[in-house]
Amino acid sequence: MTEVVLLRQGMNSTGCRMRISTACLLVILSQVYRPGLIFLSLLASDIGSHWMQMYSTFLLGKGSYKDVKDITNWLCLSMIHHFMH
Repeated sequence: MTEVVLLRQGMNSTGCRMRISTACLLVILSQVYRPGLIFLSLLASDIGSHWMQMYSTFLLGKGSYKDVKDITNWLCLSMIHHFMH
């Protein structure tokens, strides 16, 4: 049930391409440069943080993790207003 709801939230095609291309770049960099574990750790951090953001949104009952109506963090609010205007 949880997975179905999280998959319905989805990601736009540009966001999906960016995440996949970043993942591919990090895997390639992990093979080219040593120690490669640094790049794989960055990849795991990116995937884990995105999953936690989506799951916490699901637990709060929001329709999308992109919903910004209830944000109270001043830093997040200032970034949103900067990029939206």
